[in-house]
Amino acid sequence: MVASAAAVWLTEATSGFVLADSAKANYISYCATCHGNSGNADGPTASQIRTRPAKLADCARMSKVSDGTLFKVIEDGGSAAHLSNDMPAWNEVFAPPDIKKLVAYIRTFCKK
Repeated sequence: MVASAAAVWLTEATSGFVLADSAKANYISYCATCHGNSGNADGPTASQIRTRPAKLADCARMSKVSDGTLFKVIEDGGSAAHLSNDMPAWNEVFAPPDIKKLVAYIRTFCKK
């Protein structure tokens, strides 16, 4: 079985992870690799993943996704919400309060 690029990156990245004080900095460090700095699914590893990462800046799509679902996907991975298992679980990196801050930061991609 071939590991996804996201899983390989997660393994490498979390071997010595350090969380930042801000959700934006954590997003840039841990999420932008796949989802892109602006949430356009254009991060440097996006093309290496079997399933294209979610375009978090797609406001029409994201308006249909609840904060609870975003939280669950970040915490437990895509498969927890019947999405791609290429999205890894981050529950060993981020505590629930950090995930809530990430959800709030992701929501800023669709605020004018």
